[in-house]
Amino acid sequence: MVAMIYKNRFICGGSIIAPDWIITAAHCVEDDLDAFNYKFFYGINNLNDPQKETSFASKIYIHPDYFPT
Repeated sequence: MVAMIYKNRFICGGSIIAPDWIITAAHCVEDDLDAFNYKFFYGINNLNDPQKETSFASKIYIHPDYFPT
């Protein structure tokens, strides 16, 4: 489980599915596809934990069948 951070605010959770891949819901990113605006915290129980690990997004993919309702 990871905490997805957008412009320094928690917005969604996600799951690590491979060493270089995190999956989350498309509605979490549909308004801004600029990967540099997102980072992920993991290895913690509290977002303020100074021991958290951080990863940064490099690319965002939205499934081609995603349709917001």
